[in-house]
Amino acid sequence: MTNYHSDQERRAAEALGVRPSAARICPRLVAGKRCLVFHRPCVCLPYHHLLDHGRIWLDQEGRYVLTGEPYEIDGHNLGRFTKDMAALGLQISVKPKSESFWYPGHTFLILITRKSLAARESPPSADSGHVSWEAIEETVRQRWGGSLRYRNSRERFYGIPSPAGGHMTLEVTLRPRWCSLAVDRWRTTDRHEEPSQAWFEEHAWPVVQKAYKEKRTGYGALPGGGGSFSSASPIDRSDLLDLLIAWVDAELVWGKPADSAKNVGGATR
Repeated sequence: MTNYHSDQERRAAEALGVRPSAARICPRLVAGKRCLVFHRPCVCLPYHHLLDHGRIWLDQEGRYVLTGEPYEIDGHNLGRFTKDMAALGLQISVKPKSESFWYPGHTFLILITRKSLAARESPPSADSGHVSWEAIEETVRQRWGGSLRYRNSRERFYGIPSPAGGHMTLEVTLRPRWCSLAVDRWRTTDRHEEPSQAWFEEHAWPVVQKAYKEKRTGYGALPGGGGSFSSASPIDRSDLLDLLIAWVDAELVWGKPADSAKNVGGATR
């Protein structure tokens, strides 16, 4: 007879070097805090779906690691979860169903760790310089529930559901080295420069400026917070996936319901 819990523990030990803990399944424990469920609403309560088949583990240094293994992932819920985890100083990593500990091939693996461990356990992506269309599309689908809308040889367009309703369009250009990103949000939100302008200056502009300095030819585009469309180019291929994830995560946090007075034919201008 199959023992799912023992199989889950064996796979987790093989993949991460962790052992099971009897502690409460709560992200706050991973952050070095206590669960608040018996005193006030706790962050572990709204995300029971993402923490399906959840387990809390101890790594080799005695730190807590939390896993959730849901059968499906809702992009909106994942975006809110990511924001709440970041507020605790935690990072999440979504693994494909093939890497699940509970039911490989059928359940996703969501890994919640302190940022230092998450960085070590993240699958090779942007830092390898070999980011592929497959890695980008898997990220769009699993992290935000998005889908491919259009493609050509070097450019692809993805629709990503917005918490405010509708979808934003993510445009990705992937070349051997110099790449670009753009977000078209005209179907999702009315836009103001704050707080997005400050975010772009801190997180996106240095990436573009570094690549532009190295490229030394052509022109560059710095993304901003105003208007419905923002683009960033050039971007070194080794930085592309990290900036893509950070940017879309931020867009989902900034998103707010559009002004109905500006709604024309169901599309927000």
